[in-house]
Amino acid sequence: MPPSPDNRTHGRLPLPWALVAALAVLAAEVLILRAIATPPTAWQGALGLLAAAATTLILVGWLTHYLWGLAAAVIVPLHPVFAHAAGGQWEAALLAPVLQLAVAAAVLGGCRLLREPAFTMIRWTLAGAVLIGALTLLWPLNPPDGLAASLLVLIGLTAGAVLALQLRRRDAGLRPGNAIMASLLAWLVPAASYFLASNSARFDFLPWQTQPASSETDLDDLLRAAIRFPDANAFSSVWANRNTWAWPLDWVVLPLMAYGLWRALRRGFKEKERGRLPLTWMLPLFSVIALLGLERGTGDAASRGATLAALAIVLTVFCFADVARGIGERLVLAPPTDAGAPAHTRIAAR
Repeated sequence: MPPSPDNRTHGRLPLPWALVAALAVLAAEVLILRAIATPPTAWQGALGLLAAAATTLILVGWLTHYLWGLAAAVIVPLHPVFAHAAGGQWEAALLAPVLQLAVAAAVLGGCRLLREPAFTMIRWTLAGAVLIGALTLLWPLNPPDGLAASLLVLIGLTAGAVLALQLRRRDAGLRPGNAIMASLLAWLVPAASYFLASNSARFDFLPWQTQPASSETDLDDLLRAAIRFPDANAFSSVWANRNTWAWPLDWVVLPLMAYGLWRALRRGFKEKERGRLPLTWMLPLFSVIALLGLERGTGDAASRGATLAALAIVLTVFCFADVARGIGERLVLAPPTDAGAPAHTRIAAR
């Protein structure tokens, strides 16, 4: 008898061959684009482009299917905003969007762990390490983005834990230990990452830190830099450049993004009615919090464009994936009931 899925994955991390194959495809694509680019893209920019595609693959793949995630990830290196960012100052243009996507994917991974029938400490440790590392790098790079990503961790994991405890009444397979761990990470990860990031400003720890190294740096310097009044020209400049990040046609991509948000909310309500965690609610939450960081009008203009381009790709591909899923669900016939059974079947049953 083959081992059950619970016994197969308990206590160790199985190698996801689909993810490995998809990453190999993305690496080949980035190498080909680097070879044909004139002038050739620097290796640092190519690695940043691969990281952006990989995080998009994981985020969309976990929400839908790895094939849809691969479709979204393949678009990333071809997008003009990402291609231009990789050819320029990649640290200022690509690093912040990649870290934001990594935080969103790690929060989604933590919410997926809430559905596991067993408590796996190694996976929670991996999720916490990714979140702390990404937030620690993001805070000095752009404090408003660091604050927005910390809010994503706090709200996403806390809401996931609360929903898991509510749904446990209908599904006894949900473990309370996973909900407790998610709640702990929701509060400890933002605090630990902020402490590490604020102390890194005392030294030349990060080449992109916004403040000079000083032994007199206060703990709340990054927080004061993150909390700013909204820039009135931020959204106007973003809207004026919509033809660049909403590639290839803004009048097509923007409605698809809005419809993708609606389908993410609608799919979440359907999953909740079925007694499952509404993982697709991560997309509206990520979109709103990412826009809050853009509202402050800070950071490099290329970085803001890359963040919006990533949102456009994720929401558009999710829209197509959920539409295809909805069509597939309608094609699946429900099992017949006694009232809806054919007449000769009901007579024979009598």
